[in-house]
Amino acid sequence: MNLSHNNSNTNNDIYTSKTSKTYIFSFIVAGIVIIWTNVYLDLLAPQYLSDIMTEIHLPNRSMNNIWRWSIYMMTCVFASMITSIACAILVGRFSTTVTANMRHNVFGKIISLSPQDLKEFSINSLITRSTNDINQIKSLIAIGFHAIIKVPILSIWSCYKIRNMDISWLITIISFILTLLIVVLTVVIIVVPKYDKIQAMVDKLNSVSRDHITGIKVIHAYNAEQYQVNKIKNITEKLTQTEMHTNIAIGFIPQMVAFMLPTITLAIYWVAKHIINSNPASTYKTMSDMMIVNLYSIQLIVAVMMVTFVVMILPKAITSIKRIKEIYNIKPSIVSGISKLGKTMRTNVAIEFRNASFRYIDKGKNVLNNLNIKIMSGSKIAVIGPTGCGKTSFISLIARLYDVQSGQVLVDGMDVKEYNVEDLRNRISFITQKSKIFSGTIKSNVTFGNKDVDSIDIDDILDTANVKSFIKTHDNETAQNGANFSGGQKQRISIARGLARKSEIYIFDDCFSSLDNKTDKIIRSKIDQKLPHDATKIVVTQRITTAMEYDKIIVLDSGRIASSGRHEDLIRECPVYRRICESQNISLNNFD
Repeated sequence: MNLSHNNSNTNNDIYTSKTSKTYIFSFIVAGIVIIWTNVYLDLLAPQYLSDIMTEIHLPNRSMNNIWRWSIYMMTCVFASMITSIACAILVGRFSTTVTANMRHNVFGKIISLSPQDLKEFSINSLITRSTNDINQIKSLIAIGFHAIIKVPILSIWSCYKIRNMDISWLITIISFILTLLIVVLTVVIIVVPKYDKIQAMVDKLNSVSRDHITGIKVIHAYNAEQYQVNKIKNITEKLTQTEMHTNIAIGFIPQMVAFMLPTITLAIYWVAKHIINSNPASTYKTMSDMMIVNLYSIQLIVAVMMVTFVVMILPKAITSIKRIKEIYNIKPSIVSGISKLGKTMRTNVAIEFRNASFRYIDKGKNVLNNLNIKIMSGSKIAVIGPTGCGKTSFISLIARLYDVQSGQVLVDGMDVKEYNVEDLRNRISFITQKSKIFSGTIKSNVTFGNKDVDSIDIDDILDTANVKSFIKTHDNETAQNGANFSGGQKQRISIARGLARKSEIYIFDDCFSSLDNKTDKIIRSKIDQKLPHDATKIVVTQRITTAMEYDKIIVLDSGRIASSGRHEDLIRECPVYRRICESQNISLNNFD
């Protein structure tokens, strides 16, 4: 299993080479130019309409002028459509690129973290943040950029053009726009906190659904279908109620816009009536101005409608941004060192623990206490102890999946914290307790940690791990989590993956537990024959019959090393080891 990753190479910034600051700046400039042109054309067309109306009311009107201005107006409308399409393409490409790179960086950040760093997040939450939350941000960029740029330009420019007309027009339009903005802001303030709750509920719903689907056999076996249905029902009812309240609040905005469109038109007509009554001689000019102001007001309201779409997305996007930032803000507990020694530095002592103590972040007391032990290069070590005594934690410190709180763990005489993380893990082949099989093929799983393995080596490795007994070719399909294999078969594939690493230290974390005794013994015998004599082998096991075959047995109890030595010595001197032997019906008579 390839454990290597390089924290120092992980880019946690939202911008990668494809979304550099230069790219962002270029997009913003191009977007502003296109939107400015679009607004200019939108506001120019009503001017030609005004000229047409004025010409119609002249006694000596010219059809040539009317046709010319009509062509100009239609040209503006067509050009406006072209710029709108160009802007949509530009924003679409930009939003897709940014969020694709954001998703890449979020995944890279997650991969760079240790299991301890991710304890505060569930798997379901991380999946939701990497998919749904980033899609919400994408929607905000795609819709929001156009609206945020266009609305201020259109509003300021429209008011600038109206300024030379009667001041009543300007006051009327500004009053309506401000009223609509106040309504929109009020809805945002109400809705944002509710979306925080909704996203948390979605995480919970995903978690419960995932448990139910993966545990469907247990549910059926215990006739617990109705219990699980009720469990889901309680969560969905709370989610439904919260979403209903938010949708009602958000739904008020489009209705407000729909109400304002005819209302602002009536207000403009009402203002025109008073202007004409006060100055009848300006009837034609006032009617022309009224037409322009009405068109401008409709464009402004439509622009504000765009803002309402942004507002409908904004609460979700704000929540999503905060959730993505929580991932970015995690400080890795495993910080890579700078020493890159490859496999060139070898010492007589492969691994050493010096006063090493360790505890998990979410636990108050130490899991491992003051460990002191040396493991010699080329030795075969068994680690045994009661359930929960810290065996997996013990070997995880060697590969630096976690860091000790005090003391040191050394590999080939150097503190693991001084190693470059990738270099350290390249020296170790770690076969985990829980067999993880990735979707793909037998070959892709076996070569997961070493892509340079050729077909002949793969055959030899598969034979050593006894995988050939249940597969036909290297291209046999493997389902996600190895669903098409039994527990023992998955363990053998995992062992083959570990053997393909060709490392100097091999750690087998209770990875023979699902195998029968005969198969277990055959595979371990083949491993001993195939691995180099100077390779260090550490096996975590629950079986005394397995441990007694090794050069040295380390006995852990309650996070401490109770004793270490050969089977014959431990059975005389270590009470913990004797109890384990008795529990497995191993005779003690010959050693009393």
